[in-house]
Amino acid sequence: MNELVPVALGIWVGFFCALIRERRQRIWMLVTLSMIFGFTATILCGELRLGLQFLFFDVALAAAAAIASMRSFAGASNGNRKLYRFRWI
Repeated sequence: MNELVPVALGIWVGFFCALIRERRQRIWMLVTLSMIFGFTATILCGELRLGLQFLFFDVALAAAAAIASMRSFAGASNGNRKLYRFRWI
């Protein structure tokens, strides 16, 4: 249940990063905000007292959720990018 916090924060980061147009700035913001919010999620859930490995797991979880949501939000909001569709051949 505690893993919902880094996923929710990662989705928010992905939505915010999807609004940034420059690729280099978008990647920089995604990495930075994922690290900040992963650390925040670890502290909010109280997992930092248990061990440092939870910090790395929450940062990676926030980054994965941010990348997934950024790809979906960017595809849905930008007319030049296409949504991922299954093609039946």
